[in-house]
Amino acid sequence: MSATGSLGALTTIPKEVYVAVIAAAASLIAVIISAVLTLRSQRLQRDIEHMRFAMQKQLDEYKAEQQQALAETNALTAYRFDARKRLYTECEPIFFHLIEAADFALRKSRDLVNPRTWEQLRAEKRNVERGSSDWMLNKSSDLIATFYALYAPLALYLLLRGKLTSIDCSVDQSVLFRFRLARQLYDTWLDDVVLANSSPSLQYDPMVPGWRQKRLENPSVYWWQGLTPGRLDRAVRQFIVREESTPRIMTFGEFEDLYLKTYETGDREQRKILGVAANALYSFTPYDRPVFWRIIMAQVHLYNTLCQPVPANIADVMKSRSSLMQYLRLENYHDYCWHDAIPKCPANQVPDDASTVSLDYLADRLMG
Repeated sequence: MSATGSLGALTTIPKEVYVAVIAAAASLIAVIISAVLTLRSQRLQRDIEHMRFAMQKQLDEYKAEQQQALAETNALTAYRFDARKRLYTECEPIFFHLIEAADFALRKSRDLVNPRTWEQLRAEKRNVERGSSDWMLNKSSDLIATFYALYAPLALYLLLRGKLTSIDCSVDQSVLFRFRLARQLYDTWLDDVVLANSSPSLQYDPMVPGWRQKRLENPSVYWWQGLTPGRLDRAVRQFIVREESTPRIMTFGEFEDLYLKTYETGDREQRKILGVAANALYSFTPYDRPVFWRIIMAQVHLYNTLCQPVPANIADVMKSRSSLMQYLRLENYHDYCWHDAIPKCPANQVPDDASTVSLDYLADRLMG
């Protein structure tokens, strides 16, 4: 068939067929478009569902974290409240007695620069023979009162330490600071060598062979002016009375009776416990006991601080050496000057440096 014939045949296709073909093509295109849109819609829906699920999961995790944080906060708040309640219930009464004891110790420490007190502390026995039971060398009222004043705060520290072993004192910085002051009162008795070696250093050798005789000849060097941990612990526990389940410290009258009874009729071991504890006080003067005077001045700073309100920013004060020393410093050091009372001891020969030495010592011990 010729080309002319084919063209002629096409021109004879009915118009309705064209319309049908176009309609079918349009329908097919519509179906394809619809299918594509449906697929996209389904994919978008799945993505939305995945996002919704992920967001819900994150929301649930956030809620759980917040609930956990709230529970922990509530538990911590309850713990701190309970700890503070126990601190105030069990420890504040002891702190109250500690302030009273510190005030009494301050007054007796001021008396130690008075020559009349030195006369009352003068040893009435010598204890120069090896094996002697004469460890208690004086029984004057001033000696007993000073002895009690210096050791009663230490007994209160032991009572306080017994309470705080089962209570978290870190929840209250004021309680923690006062406890550290009380602990340092106790530890200062053990640091005689440390204080002797503090600049300017003092000649001090109390454990030398023949010390019994040498300490009479040169007491500033050879008279023991501190204690060992065991002797200190045994001495301080003499001041604690056990009544049922509640221990307390002795009253002054009870201790005076104990001291006098032990002095007159006590066995050798009991005399040694009290005599060694009071050893640095026998025949005391700041000139003859320079190491012990440094111990006393360190304790004077601590007594004075215990009697003062604790500042709200005490944690910051403890981190700054200059701030801590300023807080510990006394307003008046004149009450503890002793040179004028000892004619043989001009200030230019034996400087009274116990105040500055003890303050530096305390800053080193209490920093942190």
